[in-house]
Amino acid sequence: MPKKASARARASALYSAAPGEAEKAAISATESYAARFADRYAPEFYRPSAQALVVSSIGIGTYLGECSDDDDAAYANAIAAAIGSGVNLIDTAINYRCQRSERAVGAAIQRALAEGTAREALIVCT
Repeated sequence: MPKKASARARASALYSAAPGEAEKAAISATESYAARFADRYAPEFYRPSAQALVVSSIGIGTYLGECSDDDDAAYANAIAAAIGSGVNLIDTAINYRCQRSERAVGAAIQRALAEGTAREALIVCT
């Protein structure tokens, strides 16, 4: 039976492969997003990632808070404001705030999409 490739080897192969159409769209979308806010920040505010995505140098996280509707709304509003201000890196996880943080992120992203932000411009770490 062939040996399974390590996670590191799989990641290396993924990152060294020529980008496909979806990856090219995401790269282009993050570049356009950064260009939209370029006049607000220092040139180094947006940086290329190992995957060539353009990432804001700060992000917004969703770890702390109560598992309540009020905190959900506050998170969704804060994330939407961050996206509207040029932040495209969002951290969340299923175990944050009783699985509610991911839903708040989803609500904020839906709001940003309705306002014209491309989904491919946003980087969600989960």
